[in-house]
Amino acid sequence: MEKNIYFVIKIKSLSYITRKVKVTFSAKKKLEYPKLMVEGGYSNIQVEKISGAGKSVVSRSKQQYR
Repeated sequence: MEKNIYFVIKIKSLSYITRKVKVTFSAKKKLEYPKLMVEGGYSNIQVEKISGAGKSVVSRSKQQYR
């Protein structure tokens, strides 16, 4: 899944959004998230913080794992 990150440049107290960076997660990583939740007893929020993945990646991978 992707995670959107914005780079902001400040010039004379004005902010300009320059571009979006696309972050992808491999299938192997997506398989680790539900294993942590189901077998490891972690919550969705804990896995999000550990992995840096967003809500949708974590919840979708858990649904697909079942």
